[in-house]
Amino acid sequence: MHVSPAADLIHRRMLAAATADRPDLTADLIEALLPPAPDRPPPPAAIEDVRTMLHTDPARDLSSLAAAVGWSPWHLSRMFRRATGGTLSTYRRRLRVRAALDELPDRPELADLAIRTGFADQPHMTRMIRLETGRTPADLARELRKR
Repeated sequence: MHVSPAADLIHRRMLAAATADRPDLTADLIEALLPPAPDRPPPPAAIEDVRTMLHTDPARDLSSLAAAVGWSPWHLSRMFRRATGGTLSTYRRRLRVRAALDELPDRPELADLAIRTGFADQPHMTRMIRLETGRTPADLARELRKR
């Protein structure tokens, strides 16, 4: 199931706010998770294999992913977008952003966090997190810290 950045952030807010205190977040999460379903056939097994490979090694390049499923890089890119509605680059970026968001509440050094999660540097990570969530890492860290 594809989880949008908005749904992921709402889920993180729910966990941080302890849902009993903020029942409105539950409704927001359900709404974000259940957008109108696009008219798409189920993804081929190869796409699920690629997703699994990206979750275990997000740094794998397009050529090695394509070779692993027996497709050309061009065909893999096309089929991935058709099956998921997004590009491989976007999928990779979202995996890296989610990995960074997992560690933010623990108050890590942001430059180290950026390198550990596959970003070039802290400004790159900040731009990508802002692109996905509309918020800076510092804002999100404050919000996501457990009370």
